[in-house]
Amino acid sequence: MITIAAVIATAMAVGARQYVEPYRSTTGQVVLLIVLGLIAAGLAWLRSASILREPARLLARPGAEVRP
Repeated sequence: MITIAAVIATAMAVGARQYVEPYRSTTGQVVLLIVLGLIAAGLAWLRSASILREPARLLARPGAEVRP
């Protein structure tokens, strides 16, 4: 997914210069950094949300050894 985005961004930088023109200024670079940071934070949040946690045993006695 990241590779596809990089290929599209490169193609736009080469072929559609008017589209990426706002990112050539300092303000544009800051905005781009903020957008990329939000995307990275979203991907990190999705990764943490996708980790399955093993639920507590329902029928285990307190202090009993749990064997798989």
